[in-house]
Amino acid sequence: MRACFVSFNGLGHPGAHTPPQAMLALEPIFEEYGIQCEMLDAPLLCREAQRDSAEGLVDHIASSACVYDLVAVTTRCETYPIALAFAARLKALNPSAVVVFGGPQASATARATIARFHAVDMVIRGEGESPLRALLETISSGQDLQTVPSLTFRTPDGKVHETSPAPQLECWSARPFPAYQRYANRYRAHRLKFSEIELGRGCPFACNFCFTAEMWRRQYRLRPFEQVASEMRYLRDVFGQHRFHLIHDNFIMLPASKMQALIDAFSELPRDVAWGVSSRIDTIALGELRALANVGLREIFVGIETGNDTKKAEIGKHWTLQACERVIDACSEANIAVTTSFIVGFPGENLDELTQTVAFAAACSGRSDLVETQLHAFALEAGTPLHEPHLANLSLSGRKGDHIRIPWDLDAKQFDIIGQNADIFSTFMQLYNPTLEDAPYAVQDVLGPALNYFRHTLRSLFAAGLSHKAAIAMAVEVYDQGPAGRSRLTLAHELVCRLARSYGGPEAHRAMAFEQICAHLDDGEFSAAHEALDFQMHDIGPIAAPGVLMFSANFDITVRVARAHNNCTYLRQACMSGYRLVRLTALQRRALYQLARGVSLDDVVKSAGRLRVKDLHFEARVRRHLQDLGDAGLIDLRPVSGN
Repeated sequence: MRACFVSFNGLGHPGAHTPPQAMLALEPIFEEYGIQCEMLDAPLLCREAQRDSAEGLVDHIASSACVYDLVAVTTRCETYPIALAFAARLKALNPSAVVVFGGPQASATARATIARFHAVDMVIRGEGESPLRALLETISSGQDLQTVPSLTFRTPDGKVHETSPAPQLECWSARPFPAYQRYANRYRAHRLKFSEIELGRGCPFACNFCFTAEMWRRQYRLRPFEQVASEMRYLRDVFGQHRFHLIHDNFIMLPASKMQALIDAFSELPRDVAWGVSSRIDTIALGELRALANVGLREIFVGIETGNDTKKAEIGKHWTLQACERVIDACSEANIAVTTSFIVGFPGENLDELTQTVAFAAACSGRSDLVETQLHAFALEAGTPLHEPHLANLSLSGRKGDHIRIPWDLDAKQFDIIGQNADIFSTFMQLYNPTLEDAPYAVQDVLGPALNYFRHTLRSLFAAGLSHKAAIAMAVEVYDQGPAGRSRLTLAHELVCRLARSYGGPEAHRAMAFEQICAHLDDGEFSAAHEALDFQMHDIGPIAAPGVLMFSANFDITVRVARAHNNCTYLRQACMSGYRLVRLTALQRRALYQLARGVSLDDVVKSAGRLRVKDLHFEARVRRHLQDLGDAGLIDLRPVSGN
């Protein structure tokens, strides 16, 4: 028997794609049974084949997969229509192929998927290791599928049958070492890295909007820390990977003994290894943050979700907003970046409650330059307590939440399928709320990005009297006007320009000029960047132009911008110098902003050293880069008078 593993996850971000952990971890199980297994990673194939439509990609992958006897597909909500279209196309090419779905979305909709989409033969629900082994044994021996745990399948008479759940994985030695080496060269050719490592599974909490706890049956488990550290060291030594996201739904809820065991295991890692995790506000051990930072912790993602106390209790969160502020402050003091995630448009939410969430998100963003803020429109996930009560309030509007990360618009056929199966594709649909209408999507696509791209500008505007409700109203105007398909940076910039004209003073305009250039360079919009530089050179001072390039781009980008901007002496000199530049980080942006505002080099370096983000030598590197450009006469390191 020949088998292949297919994943469509990550199609919305192919440039930042990381190889899917589920495939890397489960593929070796096929080898245990002597089955040759190939991995078909759709984002990678999309890059290689340069497919520009969902239909073209589906045909391309199906033509590759149709030669296999068993095809396993890992699924998430955002790519579920494409996964089902692939299964249908595959069956048309090879009707005898056995198609097995797994992953969160298939698990949440297993019965409905098997009942309505006959191209899918079976679904493995929840954790995959034990059911997959049982399924391979059953197929090879010809036994009854009812012996396979956690399996949903169609019986010969067309009925849907579900077997009892499999025991959760407790012995992590049963989880084989991921198949990194087999696919290394292929991913390396596209400059893609193995940056995700599984730390553990399970969340014991009961947030009513999230399927995660149900997926892992609320059993909190951690892999042995020595095993995780060994995997990180392997990827560093063999593939040169230094930064990792450790996958766990809720990290840092450890007793003191386990926390010390983690610190001991990770202290043996090389000092250039950095890692990030996801957690909850009420499970972060504030007293351990410095120790964790010393062994590589650089980023924490926390789901705050709402700034309204009533809504917080309704969704199952039980911490205070003051606790959020304490966590952000403690992380900043320990040099740990924080991503704060919020959701707007919960069922029954009104404009005042949404405004409170936006206000608190802005306050979190303003507490530290190490904070990144995410604002997401609510999506009704299958398998959650909120799902069934609110199905009748869904409509297919074409609006995309952040969870819908696919690079193409849906075609008419896909719209029909989604509309006829709202219970399966609820995340593609908009929850009707007459008091909010498009406000959640405007906050997600316009105001949320502005809080990151133009944080200093908005901080000045709010201080000057701009209300959060007025900012939301303006974001809705920007969202509803103009052509579709505009980037979030374009929308954010338009919003900030409108707000600055109405509320901004000199400080807001100076901040906006600087942040506009950084944002364009970060987003790869080179022509917009050089136009912004040309327009704003006199407003932000000559120190900013080469400084922006020094901090925000590699040398190739510098050349492109400089050639497009022949009249800018500073850019021309930066290009001619051949100086190899480094990529922008939040702290480097802070250092540059301080320089542009007239802070002395020594004070900037001192601040950067205290807030280092990359490694132990950040302070020395900042000083060296700045001093080298200063010695070459490319930037003036003296304070700018009048600032």
